[in-house]
Amino acid sequence: MMMVVLTGCATQPMPSTTPVIKAPVVDPTPRQDLLLPLSTGQREGPGETYFDPHHTGVPLFDLKGRANMKLSPWFRAKDFARSGHTTPRYARIDKRLVACLTRVRDATGHTMSILSGYRSFAHNQNIRRAGEGAAKSSYHISGSAADVVTSTPVEQFAIAVYLECGCNAGFGVSPRFYHVDLRNHPVTPWGYAASAAPRLAIARKVQRNVCGN
Repeated sequence: MMMVVLTGCATQPMPSTTPVIKAPVVDPTPRQDLLLPLSTGQREGPGETYFDPHHTGVPLFDLKGRANMKLSPWFRAKDFARSGHTTPRYARIDKRLVACLTRVRDATGHTMSILSGYRSFAHNQNIRRAGEGAAKSSYHISGSAADVVTSTPVEQFAIAVYLECGCNAGFGVSPRFYHVDLRNHPVTPWGYAASAAPRLAIARKVQRNVCGN
């Protein structure tokens, strides 16, 4: 039986057919009060190493000695800073993403690990040059995106994402992970491979039912 937490409500069992539920409005303003020190003197101008093409205002933090700092019951700073097996010293971490993925984890009740969080502008360019398919203006660059691995079925996970992260959340479906990002406009869920098509269809149905898109 699927479980989901409605914001401000007690946990309720979800029926097999996704109901029409109005998702809450999520504050689009990045929160900057994570207890991490800000970086100093890094190259953040247009096209530079730590440039944020979305101009989100999400701060660049210095994680030296603080990578293992807990940001929520389930996540540490390094979880949102890592890209693959690399955890850089400097990273943008959007507190809204930390909060909403923590709520998604609570709602689903399933273990969730972050495969890829922040990517510097320079690192994202290197991935693109290597032909690995990163978007030119990926929300990973802003610290507002994460690729997560979980055993949660796509319907349950998508419901939790749109209820806990809002209807402006970006949602991608891969055969091995889900992509979640925070942006200022809605977007139709997308897939990363043809094999994800059946699960992608479910994600799109959930978005229509929950968000009315």
